[in-house]
Amino acid sequence: MTWSDQTFSETMRRVRKAQGITLEELARRTAIRPDRLRAIDAGDHAPYLIEADRIASALHTTIDCLVHGSVTTYALGAFRRIADTLPTNTDNKGESNEIHD
Repeated sequence: MTWSDQTFSETMRRVRKAQGITLEELARRTAIRPDRLRAIDAGDHAPYLIEADRIASALHTTIDCLVHGSVTTYALGAFRRIADTLPTNTDNKGESNEIHD
């Protein structure tokens, strides 16, 4: 596991806990199997890009912030306040967020 993989896991865990989100809830929001998500959260496995994207989206942050550990304590509080006001997306069937002209 590389430094960035470990940082991703540590930051993901910090942000998740700051928002009061359990691994089971995150698994539901991301459509990632709970056992796979536990392994990512523990730093045992690096996420695939699609998993990292789903995790970042569910935590209302970016992959870059999770990889570089650049989420500050101030931002964690802001994420929690924002997350509390947003509806959760329960339909994770792989739809694209691309904009089509």
